[in-house]
Order: sequence, then C-alpha cells, then structure tokens
Amino acid sequence: MKKKILLFLIVFSLVSGVAFAHPKVTITLNDNEVKTDVPPVIKNDRVFVPVRFISEALGYQVTWDEVARQVKITKPGTETLLTVDKKEALVKGKNTTLDVAPFIAKDRTMVPLRFIAESMDVKVDWDPKNYVVILTQKSSATSLLDGLDLSRLTPAELAYVKAFDETQMEITSYLSEFRSYAFENFDKYSKAELIQIFRDLSFKINAAAGKAKDLQAPERFKDIQELYKRIAESLPGMMENYKEAFLGGNNKAAGALVYKLNDLGAYTHQVVESMKAELKGEKYTPSKELQEFNKSRENNSMEDEIFKNLFDQL
Repeated sequence: MKKKILLFLIVFSLVSGVAFAHPKVTITLNDNEVKTDVPPVIKNDRVFVPVRFISEALGYQVTWDEVARQVKITKPGTETLLTVDKKEALVKGKNTTLDVAPFIAKDRTMVPLRFIAESMDVKVDWDPKNYVVILTQKSSATSLLDGLDLSRLTPAELAYVKAFDETQMEITSYLSEFRSYAFENFDKYSKAELIQIFRDLSFKINAAAGKAKDLQAPERFKDIQELYKRIAESLPGMMENYKEAFLGGNNKAAGALVYKLNDLGAYTHQVVESMKAELKGEKYTPSKELQEFNKSRENNSMEDEIFKNLFDQL
C-alpha cells in the first residue's frame, strides 16, 4: 500500500511539474526582441533575466565583484549595486529593497527584470497571454537647453549653443541606434542587410561628427568646443571597425568597439554637462557616478591614444 502511495505521489509530482511549467518568456525592447544567452525564468511570480545581457542591451556597463558577490551596473550619471541572494540594493545612491533577491543560474547572475528595468527608467509592461515582457526605453537624446535661461547670451553665443545642442542630440541618438543593432537587433537581419544598415548609420554618424567638429565657438565656449571637437574626430575612425567587429565575427573587436562606444557616450555626457554648468554660471563638477565611471575606465587599458588624451583633459 505504501509503495502504491509513493508511486502515486511521484507520478503526481511529475505530472504537476509539466502541467504548471511556465511557457517560454519573450522580452522585447522598443518592439524588438531581446535574446539572451540564458533564457529568462519565472521565480516567485517574477521574471528573472541575466543582468549583464539586459543591462548592456540598455546601454549600461556591468562589473562583477567575485569576493562581495556584487553586480555594479553603471552609466554616466547613474549606478545600481546588487548583491546575490540579498534583497538590499543601492540605486542612484539610495538604499532600496527588492521583492526577491538576485541569484546565480548557469554561471549567470539573474535579476528581477521589472526592478532592473525601472531603475534604468525603462517602462515595463506584461502580456500575460503570450508571456511577453514589453520594455519601452525613452530616447537617450535630450536637449541640454530645457529649462535654461539663454536671454543673456549674445547672438553669436546663442547660435553656437543651439548648434552644439543639435549635434550632440544627433550623435547621442545615432550611437544609441548603433548599439541597438549590435545587441537586440543583430540577429534579425541578413549579413547583406546589416552591411547596408551599418553603412547608412556610419554615414549619419560621420556627418554629425563633421558638423560638430566644424562648429565655430565664441571665446566663452572655446575650451568646451576643443574637447567636443576631439570627440567628433574620434568617431569616423571607430566606425571603420564595425565590419570586423560585428560582421566578421571578431568577438574581441566587437567587445572593444562596444566599450569605446560607451566611453564616447560618457565623454559626450561630460562635455554636455560642462556646457550646462557654463550656461548656468556654475563650475562643473562630475557626479559621483561619473567619477566612478572615469576611475574604472582609467584603470583599464586605453590602447587608443586619442581616448587617453581626451580622458586626461576631461
């Protein structure tokens, strides 16, 4: 009798496991599917994803502290710190508590998707019928002039500031688009289609860089323009490497190019913040998160001399 009961319980548990297994979870970002090397999982009614892939798809950098078992997610102006198996987290300098703790699965740190996305100012929706997580990211290109008083600028200064703002938004938007094709959109197109996409995008980026480099700055903004010019001059050379990196299957080159793109985003952000401070009549001081970002990049090898010189000046 006991054997029959035991057999019944085993069969019931197996059947139950199949019956209540969750369907495959799909993630979309701005209407494009995001594919991860380790599939998302549902645990405690929460969708968990590999932190590195989803963070980098959103344009963030991820570092892992093996001793502390902590993940640091950074982007100019923001930082999130998570600890495996602990609900306590640090987001933008403030302590917060997660509903469920991150955990390790298949050598990947899995984090609750809603928490990590919302901490990155990404809108999260859930399609329960099709088991789809819908992420909507705000445009990364914003005007630096919003809310600033420009009435005291001379006509020449006003013309320059507006042109500066226009080009920085173009560059930021194009670089964001480039990263999106490098991550969530890459496997959606044929090689021939990607060659055309990257060729067109490279043309746009180079055109925007040319406009930024040729801006004529009034005396007040000459130092800022000099740094901005150096950023613009570094763009065309980088874009020449995209074929080897993303179409030639060179993972090392792809990783190096992505890091340089992130560096460029950080440097552009700092130059933009310098401009804001100047327009407000304030001294520019990098945020704590930017200082940490700069320190982390300073500790890494910067093979390209122009980036090292640019970093030193910033």
